[in-house]
Amino acid sequence: MGRIFINVDNTLARTRQALDTFERLYEPRFFSSLSPYANMVDAVNEIIAREKTDVFFVTNAPREIDCFEERKSWIFKYFPKVSSDNIVTYPTELDMTAYIPLGVMPDDILVADYNKSLNAWRRRGGISVKFVGEFAYQAETRDKSWRGFSTKYTDPPSDIVAGLEALSVCDSPDYEGRYDMSLSDVAKLHKEYIAVPKRNILSLGEGRDPRSPQMQLFRAWCCYEISEGRIKAVDFENACQTIHAYEASVRRTPRRCFTDKEGKLKHGISKQVALKFWESCKEYLRFGKAIEKAEEGTALFVRRTPELLVSLGCSAEAMHYTARHLHEALQDDGKHPMSVVDMKKMPELLADPVAIWRVPEEKGERLILLSAEKNLDGDPYIAVVEPFGTAVYAGKPEPSNFIVSFYARTQIYEDLKTAAAENRFLWYNVARLDRLLLEMGFRLPRGISYLYSEKILDKIDRPLNPIEKEQSEKKSTYHKPEKEALPPVKNTTQKTAAQVGAVKRGAKKI
Repeated sequence: MGRIFINVDNTLARTRQALDTFERLYEPRFFSSLSPYANMVDAVNEIIAREKTDVFFVTNAPREIDCFEERKSWIFKYFPKVSSDNIVTYPTELDMTAYIPLGVMPDDILVADYNKSLNAWRRRGGISVKFVGEFAYQAETRDKSWRGFSTKYTDPPSDIVAGLEALSVCDSPDYEGRYDMSLSDVAKLHKEYIAVPKRNILSLGEGRDPRSPQMQLFRAWCCYEISEGRIKAVDFENACQTIHAYEASVRRTPRRCFTDKEGKLKHGISKQVALKFWESCKEYLRFGKAIEKAEEGTALFVRRTPELLVSLGCSAEAMHYTARHLHEALQDDGKHPMSVVDMKKMPELLADPVAIWRVPEEKGERLILLSAEKNLDGDPYIAVVEPFGTAVYAGKPEPSNFIVSFYARTQIYEDLKTAAAENRFLWYNVARLDRLLLEMGFRLPRGISYLYSEKILDKIDRPLNPIEKEQSEKKSTYHKPEKEALPPVKNTTQKTAAQVGAVKRGAKKI
């Protein structure tokens, strides 16, 4: 569920009514005397009380006016349960979106009266809702410059609450600005949506234009799954339940919180990200069940090879892990003891490493994948992968990027320095690796900081099959060609200069 940001001036406070002249902004206690829009204040307090999403207050002022403390006091007066961390202040001359905590995210909602701010928010991927105040109400019927969601100061608080909560579970439906609906209309539409049994969810589209705002909202409230050549509607809550089930299986607190590429925490999730992670979580849960039922002598299918490893030269085959390796890792007295919970994280961590480097072996190269996640002792997870290997799965040999070992490694800093010094790095993310090392009490080694981040630094070579190896050996063998015998030279008598001259003279006579 996305966050909700409410602008203070002319949305919660009646600033325009009290601002007769611009000089009034400089008068002491001007903002403290502003009266509120009662319906909007009641609606926001109701949303805060429900605790379904975070509510932020956005307020600005010119640099020369020191009034932010006064504005905060006004907010605390009408919203006593709000935290000071949820008040965003910024200078009027600057871009508001640059001051939003963690940036504007796909499900974030802004309620404001100023079209410029609403359009800037929409360009960042958020959902914009225009508030039509008392002074702007008469002009709004003639002004068609705004195309999007809107609400009036006369709308009932219940409709405002229901409409904002319905939009907060959408996936940026008004990004292109094709919507022209009030929050009351959105609330009624969402009530119609949740009243229909999920098995009949597609019936909502009967008789409606697929390009209409209503159908766009229906698609934003439910997600679709392609199964057996047909499209089935799947409720978004079911996808989140699967995600939560996986997170609970690896002892994480179930949440709708995810991180971006730099590891910043984001409260909320877009539908595209949820669907992609949902598909992955179904595979992760399947591997967790396979671990619990693993029998000695069998191979476990972990996952398909991630795109990152394929781009580094690995084959697009499955990845396997043997039950024997699993049994040895679960022993408390083993070399690298692991728990079942740790093992269930393996498929996810293989797809999201912070660094990859090669290790030369007698039988061929192996890859080391370093994860940013750490176990309870604070040690990061390590996976050792043998590319172009073979696994016996379901009684048949299959090509596999085989997982030789998976464990938590304590002394990783020296391995990183050695790999950088010997030029064995294939890929890494400098921001996430630096953060991981700082948490462990180290600094990024000098040899690594010179490398290009998130670029393919090198690739592994595919081993040759016997036929290719034989052909390669033939090409590499150099045979010095034998020197050909030159034809014998005729011993002809040399003509004298006089004879040559006679010949020339005779030629002239002819």
